[in-house]
Amino acid sequence: MPSKSSSHSWHVFTATQDPHHHHHHHDQLSYELPYTMEICMTELDPVLAGKFFRRSGDEKSGHSAGKEMTELTGINEINKEAFICDFAFDPCGYSMNGMDGELYSTIHVTPEDGYSYASFECAGLVNNDDDDDIVHVLRKVVQIFRPGTMSVSITTCSEYNNEVWRKVAGAVEPLGMKCRSCAVDQFPAIGSVVFQTFTPLRWKNASK
Repeated sequence: MPSKSSSHSWHVFTATQDPHHHHHHHDQLSYELPYTMEICMTELDPVLAGKFFRRSGDEKSGHSAGKEMTELTGINEINKEAFICDFAFDPCGYSMNGMDGELYSTIHVTPEDGYSYASFECAGLVNNDDDDDIVHVLRKVVQIFRPGTMSVSITTCSEYNNEVWRKVAGAVEPLGMKCRSCAVDQFPAIGSVVFQTFTPLRWKNASK
């Protein structure tokens, strides 16, 4: 799936035994829709990225140092109900896997200046009357890393895709990120994928 940036595109791999699969529509007034969200971030804020470096002379285990990073950065606030297994690499870097029942989340961070990168992926449920989960997760992730460039891919059922891109943009634009491109496509069995790219608002102003 393309974007306006030559360095950003999204590749989707899917397989199904039923190419004519259709999603069932829900008749009830309120129901939960599953989604998968994947966020890729580069050019992380140097101060925030610095929290993923271990202190000189630190003799803590990778798991102990990882737990400290989880709390220091606020990653534990993304989903307070999740059981988190975290690890800090030496001298820098971080990895986390979280479980909350059938839902999961995972984070990987390379914080070095010049090629800093962080990825976040999660599976969640969104109520058709309440999008607080997606909004909360997106805002927390942006606040933790403050990336210079970011792409967001959300996979969900087709009946919700018309609202996804608005919800994503509305969640992060108050934090200074501007949506630069948006692509939507449908795939058999899995539903729709909405792929968006973001950069800070100041980038557009600086280019004028």
